Amino acid sequence: FNKRVVFALPSFHQGYIGKKNQKKMDSITKPSFIQNILSESDAGFLFDISHTFISGKTKEHLGKTRFEDYINEIVDTTRNKTYQIHINSPTKTDNGYKDEHHPLELTENNEFIALAKKVLKASPSLEAITLEMASDLTPVEHVKEMIAQAEFVRKELGI
Repeated sequence: FNKRVVFALPSFHQGYIGKKNQKKMDSITKPSFIQNILSESDAGFLFDISHTFISGKTKEHLGKTRFEDYINEIVDTTRNKTYQIHINSPTKTDNGYKDEHHPLELTENNEFIALAKKVLKASPSLEAITLEMASDLTPVEHVKEMIAQAEFVRKELGI
């Protein structure tokens, strides 16, 4: 069996604030925790753009780190070990962001595409980019939207 095993960072959203598992979620989304897994296993990393974005925003909201510092540290930590990227758009709520696999907005200056560009640049071992999208569209309309998403991502990432 000559396939890779990859793991993803969970989504530490603000719904965990004040709950008993907040400390656990904070711990398992730390760059040092990820670095330990990568260095002590033969696993690679699946860089989920929304999960990392949401975790960074939550940590910034809690005063644990600046969002940009967290993103840069995760990108640096997973450099050369990122084999797959998942891209979608989370939902912005009154309590922060929630991972609900929305399509990307097909606009310039998309912050999720900007993060994907940063990851792509730091990931020479990247093998796949996955678009995750949930919708209430009909099957035919869903396929049309997925094609539009794929074309947008290819254009914006220059691939």
